[in-house]
Amino acid sequence: MRGRKFVVVGQNGEKLVLPCRLLESTVTVPHRGNSLRLLAFSDYRVQDIDSLIRFIKSQQRPDLILYAGDDIRRFREGRKNLFQQLAALAKYGLCAVAGNDDKPEVRTLIAGHRVYPVHSRALVLGQFAILGIEGAPMFPRKEGFDKSYNMGRLLYPEPILRWHMKSWTTARFRGKKLIILSHTPPYGVLDFAMRFGRRNIGSRPLRELLEANSSALVCVSGHVHSQGARSEWLGDTLVINASSHDGPGDPGRVAVIQIVDGAVSPVDWHEIN
Repeated sequence: MRGRKFVVVGQNGEKLVLPCRLLESTVTVPHRGNSLRLLAFSDYRVQDIDSLIRFIKSQQRPDLILYAGDDIRRFREGRKNLFQQLAALAKYGLCAVAGNDDKPEVRTLIAGHRVYPVHSRALVLGQFAILGIEGAPMFPRKEGFDKSYNMGRLLYPEPILRWHMKSWTTARFRGKKLIILSHTPPYGVLDFAMRFGRRNIGSRPLRELLEANSSALVCVSGHVHSQGARSEWLGDTLVINASSHDGPGDPGRVAVIQIVDGAVSPVDWHEIN
């Protein structure tokens, strides 16, 4: 690693400079109590964002909105900052990560008043910490994974993902209940893809962390559209895939997640046409 650039050796022996990032800072916001109301969605590639805004306005106000990535640029068309508009609808704002199909430079578009790019800038909210993982894992070819596993513009070699998540075990997050916002689900959980071949494409380092860390309450993800609007327990963590399909006319999927006295309630799913 040189500064913030990661140099790895490619499949053909060439050196590649990857646009990977680590956790750089933490924002702390006061929050009383052990409960949160979250609204989560992901992969909003074709859905109407104005309809989403109207839906949120019609609901009980969430404490926090989570977006798990892809098509980040849609939220910053022209002079509009739709991330900021969405953040204004929640008590504490909005957290987002970029997806694997986002270009690295669009990460700067996750910005605005109470908009948190939690891959690089974690949010501590009272007893909770919201932490992020952008993009998707880069599966090693030497283990037999073909190129269909490594699709997109923002990919992380697994050792760098492990290094990134190691920072979550430091003193600043000790004793916090973790809410993880990862574009990619953990390996083997809501990650079975079919578009480019039937296979699991989740994150092995993320699964390792969740299996070893009982403080992670919720993991919100997207990436695998066919697994959207589903949730599944992995140990003590409720894994939620909030992705929407990307065909013409496909509705938006939105998860409402209640954490009450430190316990996660069943997810309330909504479709927005």
